[in-house]
Amino acid sequence: MLNGIYWVFRSYGTPGTAEVRKDSKRIEERTERYFDELIDKFLLRAADNSHPLSLGTWMSVQKDIRDYALESVQETFRDAAGINQEVVEGTAKV
Repeated sequence: MLNGIYWVFRSYGTPGTAEVRKDSKRIEERTERYFDELIDKFLLRAADNSHPLSLGTWMSVQKDIRDYALESVQETFRDAAGINQEVVEGTAKV
């Protein structure tokens, strides 16, 4: 299969190798240089509620989901308490 791919792309020449060197010092320098700028951009965009994918919008949606789930659990407990009360009343009559 690989030979077939090489044959199709034969006009690009034969496959070769590449040497990759890790320049840790340069990576660290660039990180230091751009980190503050990039984190500021991230935080500003995350706080921009005009975009539907902003952090503020996401948190608001999560709050709505939490509130709905909490109400659902509370309703289930109210139903269970009502059933317990009916059982107690039913057994008291016997």
